[in-house]
Amino acid sequence: VYFTGYTCSPNNISTPGAYQEVYNGIDDETGDVMVGAFTTDGALLWCSYHSGPSQDRAHDIVLLENGDFYVEGTCESTTQFATAGIHQSTYGGGPQDAFISKWSADGDLYWCSYYGGEGDEHGRGLAIDSNNNAYIGGWTISTVGIGTPGTAQPDWFPGYNNEGNPAADAYLAKFTPEGMLAWGTYYGGKDLERSRGITVDKKNDLVYMAGQTNSKFT
Repeated sequence: VYFTGYTCSPNNISTPGAYQEVYNGIDDETGDVMVGAFTTDGALLWCSYHSGPSQDRAHDIVLLENGDFYVEGTCESTTQFATAGIHQSTYGGGPQDAFISKWSADGDLYWCSYYGGEGDEHGRGLAIDSNNNAYIGGWTISTVGIGTPGTAQPDWFPGYNNEGNPAADAYLAKFTPEGMLAWGTYYGGKDLERSRGITVDKKNDLVYMAGQTNSKFT
């Protein structure tokens, strides 16, 4: 059984030899990502923190057939988090970026990528296809760093709430098993959108995304 989430506990979480044994949060309210594995009998095999100095939280996990797995979530740490040589090793900006990471069955981190622009991103959905490509979703107010040319909606749809702040669009992005971005698209109108979940129909090569919208116009 593989699990992920976040913890504010600086002890009794990680196991010796884990990728990150030490809690990296500033205090006991910051929160680190945690990932781990249990046997089917309930014995803890291993557990690791995964975080920089700020608040980082995982929200979804998907297992591959070979035991590797992806983790997806939202992070505030601008350092000590993403790895080199992948889609986005530098924090995009704003209060938070989304992230995706790939791990081995034994708890070794293969890679971790930010996914974010100059604004605020949240990660809320993860699925894989038959080729082990990963799809992540959530919502964003960034005007750059999200959409790619030729997708359903390569650009953020201009919209603002009653306070004059940018209204979030949903997003959907595809990552290769090597941690590179295949494509990314916004999905939104003039008001707020949020993607809450993704699933893949592997037989027919279709990706389904669901969430919420406040937009009356597209």
